[in-house]
Amino acid sequence: MSQIKKFGMAAATFSAALGIGFAMQNGGAVAARFGPAPEETTIIDTATLAAAPAVEVVLTDAPQAGPVLMQPVLASVADPLPTPAVQSPVSVQAAPAPMALVGLDDPAVAPNLTTQDAAPALASATLPAAIETVPAIEEAMPEAAAVDCAPVMTGIAAPAAMVDLTLTAPCNPSAEFVLHHQGMMISGITDADGGVRMMVPALGETAVFVAAFADQVGALATVEVPELALFDRAVLQWQGDVGVQMQVYEFGAAFGSDGHVSMTAPRDMDALTAGQGYMVAVGMQTGVTEPYLAQVYTYPAGTAAKDGTILVSVEAEITNANCGRDIAAQSIQITPGAAPNGQDLTMTMPACDGIGDLMVLDTMFQEFTVASN
Repeated sequence: MSQIKKFGMAAATFSAALGIGFAMQNGGAVAARFGPAPEETTIIDTATLAAAPAVEVVLTDAPQAGPVLMQPVLASVADPLPTPAVQSPVSVQAAPAPMALVGLDDPAVAPNLTTQDAAPALASATLPAAIETVPAIEEAMPEAAAVDCAPVMTGIAAPAAMVDLTLTAPCNPSAEFVLHHQGMMISGITDADGGVRMMVPALGETAVFVAAFADQVGALATVEVPELALFDRAVLQWQGDVGVQMQVYEFGAAFGSDGHVSMTAPRDMDALTAGQGYMVAVGMQTGVTEPYLAQVYTYPAGTAAKDGTILVSVEAEITNANCGRDIAAQSIQITPGAAPNGQDLTMTMPACDGIGDLMVLDTMFQEFTVASN
């Protein structure tokens, strides 16, 4: 059995305005801590969660229209060819001017005519109709339709203060992106058509979402979620494989009992109607290098049927991936009627001879105090 070691981490508590516009304006300390980590360290540094500028997409010129097809035009000869001399007493009548070119291949008509004799007549041919036809055809050809590469994100409020987000980015197929939302950062990846749909827990009644791609292109969506005022919400987030997990104990529940909620026993949204909380994991790992991931616990505080407290703690398991190295994680806590708050965790994991042991961190979240309604 793995040995459980309990540590109280004295992480500094900070409060921040995680409400409207947080992701763009970087208005509080939480935003400064939730940016991507610098290349030389594994600690998450989120200072890059700055204001998301409006993205201008420059489109290349539309392809040229296809080749222009010109209709053949019959040339006319200005002057008729001279009547050729004949050696026989046969009487030959000169061909009329429109037919002069047609008789050139008839030896009975022009037996002694050479190409040099015909050249002056050919040079005098005029093609005004052909010259005037080209611009007329070009003007009639429609231009090729241009592709709008600007990503678009829309969202609608869903039950349990969730938001149903749809991102469409036709010029970013199978592309990684980071979704920023009021201090929370989670990774995503589009499908082969550049689209993706995500269910994300709201962290503000006016929920602001920014999807940022690596090529500096992004999209923004704002969704009103007034239902959030009925819920307590806790978020644990990290980047990469750091081995942390959220553990929730409702109303004094013991480990492994019905009131113990974790990703091993997360429940589902239906638990809310029974006065219980549930947990979801958000963020995508498939195809994403060092993804941003999060676990989110939700409790229906606005409809609670009993009084009590809910304890939220964090476990860090010593694994091959994190032993002997620094890890980082962050918490965000939402309580109706109170300002959001959060904490940073940065610590060095024990050596690899302790693989399998657990470190319990019980100071990253404050207890939720629940009053019956």
